[in-house]
Amino acid sequence: MSACEPQWHKDALECPYGTGISFFDITVPFDANGWQIISIGYGFVPWVVCFIILALFLVYRGTREFAIGLLPAIVASINAVLKSIVKQARPTETCLATCGMPSSHSATATALLLYLVLDAAHRIDYPRGDKKQSIFPSGTSVVESCLKFLKGSALLVFGTVSQREFSAYLTIWSLLLLPVPISRAILNDHYPSQILAGCFVGIFACIIYYPLILALRVGFSQYVGRKFWYIFVHNYDVPIGWSEPRPTDDTEEKETNAPLVENEKTSV
Repeated sequence: MSACEPQWHKDALECPYGTGISFFDITVPFDANGWQIISIGYGFVPWVVCFIILALFLVYRGTREFAIGLLPAIVASINAVLKSIVKQARPTETCLATCGMPSSHSATATALLLYLVLDAAHRIDYPRGDKKQSIFPSGTSVVESCLKFLKGSALLVFGTVSQREFSAYLTIWSLLLLPVPISRAILNDHYPSQILAGCFVGIFACIIYYPLILALRVGFSQYVGRKFWYIFVHNYDVPIGWSEPRPTDDTEEKETNAPLVENEKTSV
């Protein structure tokens, strides 16, 4: 991508503005101020989230972890194609020599946030009957929600969640992923137009990808909890009311081609 190379890179010189971490696409400016230090940390967030999803997939070998982890890979592929076509350079004060349109950080963070929120929203269990909830959550419920997140059970939500749990889930993920696009401008790694384009790529990818995955979940709902290819486990259940209950009769279960999982964990 020579068209996007800054002059100092073409002259084989060191970046005069700081240090570039090419693998993570992050510039560490000289004498970084507080906001820039925070932005550097947020530059690693999408990578850390993707690593955690990959680790969960290696542990549980679940279709859910695979489906969520595949989204960043798709977004990265779309971005790579667009960057090779547009070939727009980054801002002058960046220490990265690659093209910047659109922003990969912004696209990945936006796609992950939208997907995880949509997935959790389909799991909300609304109060029924005389069950009432206070307007403001108690301190105990907030602590419990945070502990669930730290333990990993709120990272990829399984089963149903209450409205309060969903609010905590949305807040945590928003604090983690929403500042990522802004951090790219603070570090001078992207122009605002490149960040905005990246966000649009993430939104577009998610609104196409999520309904497709949801349709596959509904279509293969009868195999939830079963192992296939003797390696993977179908642990991606469907929202309440979106499919018929699994058959409990032994004869009907024997008619399925996939073998039943024995002592297999399917939740985080």
